[in-house]
Formats: sequence, structure tokens, C-alpha cells
Amino acid sequence: MNIAFIHTIFPGGGAERISRDIAMSINAGFPSKYNFFIFAQIIIEEALTEEYNTPFKSIDTYPIGKSETRAIESLVKKHSIDAIVLISRRIHDIKGFRKRCGCKVVFANHGEPFHLRYELALNRRNNRFKDLMWKLYRRKLYEDWGYALYKAKRSCIKDYENCDKYVVLCSEYKDIICKELGLAPGKDHISVINNPEREVSDVCYDKQDIILFSGRLEQFSKRVDRLLRIWGKVMDDLPEWRLLIAGEGADGELLRRMAREMGLKRIEFIGYQKDMTQLYRKASILCLTSQTEGWGLCLTEAQANGVIPIAFGCTGGIREILSPDGVNGFIIKPFDEDNYAAVLKDIAKMDEKERMALRHNAVNHVKKFSLSETAKKWDSLFSSII
Repeated sequence: MNIAFIHTIFPGGGAERISRDIAMSINAGFPSKYNFFIFAQIIIEEALTEEYNTPFKSIDTYPIGKSETRAIESLVKKHSIDAIVLISRRIHDIKGFRKRCGCKVVFANHGEPFHLRYELALNRRNNRFKDLMWKLYRRKLYEDWGYALYKAKRSCIKDYENCDKYVVLCSEYKDIICKELGLAPGKDHISVINNPEREVSDVCYDKQDIILFSGRLEQFSKRVDRLLRIWGKVMDDLPEWRLLIAGEGADGELLRRMAREMGLKRIEFIGYQKDMTQLYRKASILCLTSQTEGWGLCLTEAQANGVIPIAFGCTGGIREILSPDGVNGFIIKPFDEDNYAAVLKDIAKMDEKERMALRHNAVNHVKKFSLSETAKKWDSLFSSII
């Protein structure tokens, strides 16, 4: 079978890593059964390491804009693609594409259900007029009157209707979509497949007094400003601890300025890290303060490396990764920053024996999201539609 993953940028962030790991694990578990391809608008050549190249038979580009559908069609025909996997993105005229190509379509939703509602507010940033309209009218329309959620649901319906399989990250997401779209029990074409996590062969349990954040520095979803305020509440009580912020993004300078203005101590913005291995080996605690997360990859990465994760339980994906609370990580009621700060301080002041037990729990728990188990689920999905 010939399978193509459709991305905007490759390689980029977590979604691209997942495509790589899925292809790699299926090739290992089902040798000679599949050929995998990447179709992307932009290829980041300097990031295209051997590890990203090896699982794929070919990595091709297609143009940005309305001509993208025809360009993807050409690639589908060139490589005799049996199924494409849309990674949380849409292509123009998907109905026409399916009719002309006879190619199966899988929509892989890497976010929580209807997460588009959070993105709709971003349009207000484009210029002063839109910002003014947002303040006077659109904010009430989109937030108070629920228009953002309405539009997000309409988009989800279209994605669902225009694909052969719709993939979500946990059972709770499937239940929400089935209920909101009025899908009859057992009559849907939704598959639940968790994102995989690699097993770490040499976990370092000898940790330092380091609290770590890893992710994009942008306010729309990651909300690192919350972590800055939380650190401000606890830093004087944890004089031996440091906070490291790993990542870059559109709001990086804004967050650095906030940290300076708040007078935060022992905090360091260390920028984008190509390899997080050494940071995970040193860090004791990983903090996530997001508004929305489909499946927090940094949480499973932390668990695999014996780092204790703590996050707001804002989505089913986060709750599934960290449950039960206090055993494999810590789940904070959204978005109680005082409680978050109290729990963070409690973890930092724990007896080392208690923290060691949590580290071992996390490492054992994350094995349920192994590459081999994920490969079996994707193989079953592809076999069912092709």
C-alpha cells in the first residue's frame, strides 16, 4: 500500500514527528507492506535529518494556494497513492479530489474537538481596524454568543463527511464528536489512535532542581504567561530551583519582556532546542499551562524520561496521559494558577524517595503508548479502507 502524509511544513513540530514515528514503526512491524510518502508545501532542508528521511520513499513539495489540490492530485497519480492522511489540515475541493483520484482520505485530528474556535480570534491581530472591530463587536459574537464554537463544529462536520476515516487521539474526543454531530452509536467512521512515544533505553533518574517548559512561545494555545505568573508565586520558596523555557515563537519577545517586568529570578529562555535529550535527563519537573492541547507530546516525552509532568486538565488528551492524578503526573483544575503553584511547590519540596516513585510510575505508564501498539492500530485502519 502507498500512503502519503499531507503536511504544510516538514519537518516542523510534533505532528511531523508523529508522521515519522508512525511510518517508522509500521515499517518495522509490517515490513514490505507499505510505502510511505510526505507531501508538504515547505521542506526545511536543514532539519531534514536521516531519521526523517529514512521512513519515507519520497518527500515532495506542492504549491501554496488554490492550485494545491491539483498539485496533490498529480503527486497521488505519480506515486500511485492508495490513501492520503491529512494532518489536521484541509485541501480545497476535497470532494472533487476524491472523485477524480479514487484515493482514500484519512483526516487525522491532532487537536481536541473543535479546537478551531481558539484560532478564530487570531484574525483580530492583523490590523487596527480588525482589533477595534474585535473589541466592539466580534468578541461578543465569537465568544459570548458562541459563534466561534458554531463555526468550529461546522468545520468538523465537513472534515468528517469528506473523509473515509476520521482519527482522534482519545476515546473522550470520539464521544464528544459523536454526541455533537449526532452520530448514531456504532455507525461512525471515527478511529481512536493515541500518538506514540518512544521508549528511552537509558532513563536518567538522578535529576537536578530544574523545572522545564518545552513548546512554542505563542499565547493562543500554550499560554506561557500563566507559567511566568506561577513561577512568580513560588520562586522565593524554592531558592535552589531554576525554570528553563525551551522553545521559540511569535510571542517570545513579549514573554521575555514580561519576565523582566515581573522581576522573575532564576529563569532562563534557552530558545529552540533541536535535541531535548540532555534537558530531559536533567529536569525534575515539566510544566504545561496550555489553553488547549490535543495530545501534549511534551508530557509523554517527560514521562518516558522520568520527568514528573504537571498540567491543567483542560482536555481529555491531557487527562488520559496524566491519569490517575498524583500517580503518573499531576492534573490541575483549569485554570487555577494558585492551585498549580501550590502543587508545583509540593512536588519540589517532596522527599526524594517520593519523587523517585513518581518517576518510575511515569516511565512505566507511558509504555502503553508504544510505537508498536500505535503501528498495529494504523495498520488496521489502512487495511480496513484499502
